[in-house]
Amino acid sequence: MSKESYIGGDYIETTGGAAKVYAGENIENSSAMYFAQNGEEEGVLYAKSEEPPIITTIKEDVFLFLLFFIDEDHKGKLMISEACQTRLKNIKKLSWYDGKKYKAFSIPIQSVDEILEQVPLIVKKHSEGDTKRVVMAEIGIFSHAGGDGPISYNKQVVICPEPQYKSQMLMCGWEQINVLWSPKGKFVFYGCNTGNNGGAFNNFAENISKLSNFKDVEIWGQSTSSFPSFYPDYRVTTLARSTGSNGLGWDVGETYQVAGNAGEGSKAITYTGKDKTAEELKKFPKANNLNVYKNGILVKSTHQGVFNDHR
Repeated sequence: MSKESYIGGDYIETTGGAAKVYAGENIENSSAMYFAQNGEEEGVLYAKSEEPPIITTIKEDVFLFLLFFIDEDHKGKLMISEACQTRLKNIKKLSWYDGKKYKAFSIPIQSVDEILEQVPLIVKKHSEGDTKRVVMAEIGIFSHAGGDGPISYNKQVVICPEPQYKSQMLMCGWEQINVLWSPKGKFVFYGCNTGNNGGAFNNFAENISKLSNFKDVEIWGQSTSSFPSFYPDYRVTTLARSTGSNGLGWDVGETYQVAGNAGEGSKAITYTGKDKTAEELKKFPKANNLNVYKNGILVKSTHQGVFNDHR
């Protein structure tokens, strides 16, 4: 890469300190008339070449949205996988989403601790040989869950397993996630009771938010059990989706994993199609809020529609 300038008149540079020029090869000066170098105190000195300064390249940022879902044969697997796909689609259709700068992925895992293997591999890949700075915008986990976090039923956790229930991972596993978080970064747990602060469960989201590797990161967790819905702020589903272990009709409409109340399943059933006006939605149960923690403090409670909505 070269640089060439042409100036029709005089060219004058003034500096209050020293002026230094470094070149990887020769320095050549030529003049149509005479060439003068003046030093008021000691004239012109010729000394040993100095080492050139180290120039640090400013890396381009790339932002990651990593959406993990437990991919195994269990009740509710289609709700979980489809909710993950809906979140992915909603991210990619945002007006500011640029596939070169922002990277969103839906990632199947069989056990919870696989996230510890996947995250550094994905970060390394998108750093492109350390030429880009990888910033984590969002991590989401779609799964069954409880007071000790996400659950994988078919494959046991190997890294920091919960002693009595080896399908969950202890804090010593979660604290191994080491990434550069965006100032507005968030970690969202969509499984049941991950942010339940009623006292009947460990408050997983609150506990995660106290870890040093999640300092200043918003940790979102469900305040109650979670259920499928066509909307992020109301609980609306069909009888077909509620049939058997995994239901039918998941390819029709969006899917959200929302918090709800026990015994309200029948009230959430629609018999007139999935599309509802704002007024019609009021006839259905409202989704319970997710609780949001930062540094061990509850900072807000709200539904996921504030960031995840197809409308």
